[in-house]
Amino acid sequence: MCCKCGQLKKASLILKILPQAIERVNISIALATAKCGRLDDALSIFVQADVRNIVLWTSMIFSYTFNGHGKEAIWIFKCIRRVLFQMR
Repeated sequence: MCCKCGQLKKASLILKILPQAIERVNISIALATAKCGRLDDALSIFVQADVRNIVLWTSMIFSYTFNGHGKEAIWIFKCIRRVLFQMR
C-alpha cells in the first residue's frame, strides 16, 4: 500500500516497528490470559512467540506465581538462566 504511493520510507519504518509491536502484544495477551487463570493459553502464546525477551519470560514467571504455581515459576526461572548461559 505505501509502495504504490511511492512512500517507501514509511513502508520500511512500518516493517521496522512491527516486530516490536508484536512482542508487546504477545506480552499483553499472555498476562491478560494468565490473570484470568488461563495458564495454558499464556504458555501457548509464550511458546509460539518468535522472540522471547526478558519481559516475556518475567511475565510467565509472574503468571505462574499469580496463580499459585510457585514450583513452575521457579522452573521457568531456571530455564531463563540456562538460556542466558547458552547465549554467552
